[in-house]
Amino acid sequence: LHVRSRRQRQMCIRDRYIGVHKEKLLVDSVSMVASPELLDRFDNRSNIEQLLKQPMIHVDWGDDNESLPQWQDWINRVSGDESEVQSGPRFNLSSMAIDAAVQGKGLLLGQHLLIKQELKKKQLEVPLNVSLALGRAYYLIYPQRTLDNDKANLFMQWLKEKLIEE
Repeated sequence: LHVRSRRQRQMCIRDRYIGVHKEKLLVDSVSMVASPELLDRFDNRSNIEQLLKQPMIHVDWGDDNESLPQWQDWINRVSGDESEVQSGPRFNLSSMAIDAAVQGKGLLLGQHLLIKQELKKKQLEVPLNVSLALGRAYYLIYPQRTLDNDKANLFMQWLKEKLIEE
């Protein structure tokens, strides 16, 4: 997210800039989610053996794959063994993967910031309360001159308050 033109940049949310103010906003995480319809197929919605047999929706994060938890990471945390990762639909956009999970096409490791509306609307559920943190944080980055801009300060304050509410 960038506010203003590159030359007049007031602030952005990234983690790769030098010589600017950098405030850590949050470290997001992922949890396994599924549609209520998919979970209704089971007598016990939290039965790990049954869940691990379901198709697993995969998101190709491109160059960021190494910093984001994958299915094998989640399986290792939950079951403690090297259970097999199930095949399933693959997407290069999180929004498409989320839509597929809502449609009951499989399980998804959903990033909390991106699935909060679907969880709120009960289109997705978290059958097991196990989360894995992303390997990178979200930062608010801005040059010193941004502190002289009242509107930018109000926006940064609002953004931090919204994230605290979440």
